[in-house]
Amino acid sequence: MLRALRSYEVNGNIELIITQKVVQDLLTPENLINKFIFYDNNRAKGFFRYRFSQARLLKEILGRYYDRLLICESMINAIPALAGMVSAKTKVGYQYGGRRDRLLNVAMPVRTDVHEVERRLDLLRGLGWDVPYEPPSLKLTEEEKANGKDRVAKVSDGQPVVGLHPGCSEALAYKRWPAERFAELMRCLYFEYGVRFVLFGGPGEDSIVEAIRSHSKDIFIPSFVGKLNIRRTAAAIAACDHFISNDSGLMHVAAAVKTPQIALFGLTCITKNAPQSPDVIVIDGTQLGGNEENSINNISVPHVLEAFEQLTDKTTQKVRAKKSFTKSNMPGK
Repeated sequence: MLRALRSYEVNGNIELIITQKVVQDLLTPENLINKFIFYDNNRAKGFFRYRFSQARLLKEILGRYYDRLLICESMINAIPALAGMVSAKTKVGYQYGGRRDRLLNVAMPVRTDVHEVERRLDLLRGLGWDVPYEPPSLKLTEEEKANGKDRVAKVSDGQPVVGLHPGCSEALAYKRWPAERFAELMRCLYFEYGVRFVLFGGPGEDSIVEAIRSHSKDIFIPSFVGKLNIRRTAAAIAACDHFISNDSGLMHVAAAVKTPQIALFGLTCITKNAPQSPDVIVIDGTQLGGNEENSINNISVPHVLEAFEQLTDKTTQKVRAKKSFTKSNMPGK
């Protein structure tokens, strides 16, 4: 969406309200946004802190006049009166019915059968712009790419490298595939396929690394978890041969840097959230049967290994196996 917006507003001043500062770190080098406005919408931090953050946001944007105001649903839900309080020539948002829609010049229907990227592009189409679909992308500098390759080369032993993200935010822990299955998967990749791997993740995910290591004491598991900023993380993911992840932000980063990947989905909607890249295999736990309350647990290690073989065939990056892998010698859960 942001690239499409910038293509129409080449010399425009674009300001973006964000709720996570990592978004600013990720997008600043892309030269798409002129100003980031941070809004802490985490109510768990306390009522007064939340209200103070709201007041600070309104102070930042009130009294200013915008040519266009594009309101994503997260913002309209957080501050219902935002559209009415901000001065703008044209206000575009999503159609929810009732008085809220009257605050908008253009209320776009909320399409539930398309990806989130398409829904965001609908806001630009509401301006009358002809905006074709284009998957998100990150433009890493040559220096960033070189640094990422150097980091990954140090853990590769000259073998293909699979990056893995076994975590996600604590609030979304239900998206996580069990750590012990990640550990078993990594042992299979190491001993049966001869590949190497490295773990990715952000601050607060060290406990997941330790849980995986406790189930894989016979192999060395390198980790970049909590050690790299988001741009360096993206560059290192770009240097990996493949990527395996839960439904997470880093899953979308891997798609944006075009690293072939396997995405593990449970309760979240694939239509809306699947990574947008041609070299992706999505494993949908809801389609695998089983009696698990959380369908992410329906995904077994053999499911992922089968997808891995399909992905290496699909991308023509054949991984040299130390022995052929058949259903008879695949490990269970």
